Amino acid sequence: MHLKCWCKGPTGNARGGFQTGGANFAEMPGKGFQRGGAPSFEISTVDGAFSEREIEALAAFVRVRAGSAGPGGCADARFTASPFANGKVLLPRLAASLFDRIAAASALMHSRTYVDRAGLRWELVGPSRHVFYAAMRAGEHFGIHTDTGSEFDAAAGTRSKFTALVYLGEPGVDFDGGATQFYTDDLEPTARIEPRRGRVLLFDIDRFHRACPVERGVKAWIGLELIYKLFSRGAGGASKTSPADPEQNLDQNRTANH
Repeated sequence: MHLKCWCKGPTGNARGGFQTGGANFAEMPGKGFQRGGAPSFEISTVDGAFSEREIEALAAFVRVRAGSAGPGGCADARFTASPFANGKVLLPRLAASLFDRIAAASALMHSRTYVDRAGLRWELVGPSRHVFYAAMRAGEHFGIHTDTGSEFDAAAGTRSKFTALVYLGEPGVDFDGGATQFYTDDLEPTARIEPRRGRVLLFDIDRFHRACPVERGVKAWIGLELIYKLFSRGAGGASKTSPADPEQNLDQNRTANH
């Protein structure tokens, strides 16, 4: 998850909850956002994909990794030089398990195809091999940027196309502030996502966004990238590539929770 950062831009609104702005976004609960009257999955949320036991296990993982030695409190490689604790770890089994959980509840991933703003058709291939995490403390934030993605294969026509984040704390309990604000290409504020515990946020990596300042406590998340295969505009046929089958689950009793 490499990043393109912008030093200037609007600070967004502060109405709370899901916000709308110049791009005419409206929430479609459990699915995506509606833009100009047409459904769009370029930004979507999923609640209830993980059990409380799984969320706590993931939160403990981030606490340990983010609290280890090294710049910004992490011993792992970092996905950004920004001062908050963050890391990028090659853990394909964990990434596949996260992918499996989210895929079972996400309308975007269930459809397996996605048409971007340019009209290009993409088909879901599977999860990234890396897992990403962050722990942001009071006063920390992340300016306007896009995620350029960690995986790219020109020969296969595949690349990181979506970021999927799992929020691990509850606002008002574990932290205050820290919403994720999205922007148009002209940097006008659009959707504003409240980082509720267990909520999954999925978004096209080419969408501008920022992490608003944390006001109190620690906001933590863990995530991965979704790999897609590009098809030309209007191209027919479907890829036979399917997501990697997870080698280990987050919760050994996962079938009892769903």
